[in-house]
Amino acid sequence: MNGKIQKCIEQIYVNKDFNYFKRSCKKEYKFIEELQLLANTVCSKLYLESVIHSPTVDMRFVFEDYEQDIYCVHYQTILKISKLADMFYLQHEFCVENKDPNRMTPVLDGFGGEPYTKTQYKVEEQITRILENNKMEKIEFNELDEVVGSLEMLPNSILGKQMTVELALFHDAYGIND
Repeated sequence: MNGKIQKCIEQIYVNKDFNYFKRSCKKEYKFIEELQLLANTVCSKLYLESVIHSPTVDMRFVFEDYEQDIYCVHYQTILKISKLADMFYLQHEFCVENKDPNRMTPVLDGFGGEPYTKTQYKVEEQITRILENNKMEKIEFNELDEVVGSLEMLPNSILGKQMTVELALFHDAYGIND
């Protein structure tokens, strides 16, 4: 596990520094405006969710659909910023209407840490540059599912039975801000 991730998890969950958690959740970032300007130049829509008591800033960059004949692909890129660890990750997504008459689902979709289009790639580069210039560190997509073995989830948690890096850094899994 990345040292920065481990240090943040220890501070909050092992040392029970819940005041750090609460203070971090109140952070506001000036670079959000720069990300919004970027989205205005390359995206058809931008959805921003930044709740004052949330440990995360969520942004969804929606791109123009690609259409050819009956084929249409929807693309978007999700950016999540952890206010707790000053880290971020990017998730690229696509969705295609399933025209197969023998289909089981109405859409074919996928997501991952790698871009599906050149536009997503360019946006990822620009987002990464903006965030790294503001002392943010990128966490790789596959690191999010790493289990934090030293921590247990609360009984009957709707978030699952195991604490992961994503839950620890991007969610209020223990209800600290309740």
